Amino acid sequence: MSGVTVGRTPPARPSRNSPNTTQLEEQITRLLRQEMRHPVPLKRLRQEIARQIESQREGRIEAALERLVERGEVLDLQDGAYFLAANLDDVERRICEVIRAYHAAYPYAPGMAVGEIKKRFSKSKTRNVKRNIDPQLFELAFAACKDRSLVIENHDGVRLAGFSPTSGQVEEFRRLEEAVIAYVDQWRFHRLDLDAMANQLGANPRTTREAFLRVLKAAKLVKYGDSRFMPAAVFAQIQSRLASEFAQRTRLSTAEIKALLGIPRNAIIELLEHLDAIGFTRRDGDERVLCGATDT
Repeated sequence: MSGVTVGRTPPARPSRNSPNTTQLEEQITRLLRQEMRHPVPLKRLRQEIARQIESQREGRIEAALERLVERGEVLDLQDGAYFLAANLDDVERRICEVIRAYHAAYPYAPGMAVGEIKKRFSKSKTRNVKRNIDPQLFELAFAACKDRSLVIENHDGVRLAGFSPTSGQVEEFRRLEEAVIAYVDQWRFHRLDLDAMANQLGANPRTTREAFLRVLKAAKLVKYGDSRFMPAAVFAQIQSRLASEFAQRTRLSTAEIKALLGIPRNAIIELLEHLDAIGFTRRDGDERVLCGATDT
């Protein structure tokens, strides 16, 4: 019968695209290893793997991912995306590098604000592509840094474990903060120029800016307009004086408040708008009334 063997089943053709469990897990791990700063969506994993090996059977990739997650090799970010656990070490290292650089620049500062650390890794805040790290990964890595005692966070900010400014450095910085508050008090009805302040104080501009930001964050200063600030104690005195006047005269015009407080017109408008914004006063036509007070 011309070369045909009867009764024998031809051997099955081996599939070049039929990986075993280990191969599939290795392929997933390899793909995840390439992404150092962002999670990889499941859809992208499917597409990348499909180009090289056949793995379209329902749930096959998901099952492999589940095994990798159970072993702690892959992080499941609960939003359809995955990240290689080993790559998180690189994110932790980058966070520590930023804090270390901060210590070098500001050896007298007890710690770096968490918000400032996040800015160094935000895509909208930095041009350093290597620092454009997914916010969720940043939070995971930052928590891991604290869990591993690489960094310490307290009310003063975040510092590397083992770092501590000397008492002399702390005292020097404290005096600079007091000088900043005194300068702001002197120019409280003018727009603040940080470079001019540093020049008058005879201090390094970067150090002066850091001291200013710290006293502002500590609520020792109040921002009441466009680049206008005053000491919180002075602002409290203004509120107290206005409250006493409103107790006698239910309504006050801008001109009357200006005369009462002795504030230049360009500053009084922004100050009154701030008092309105925080709910201390309310504008009624050309006059202000104390919020919560009733006209008689």
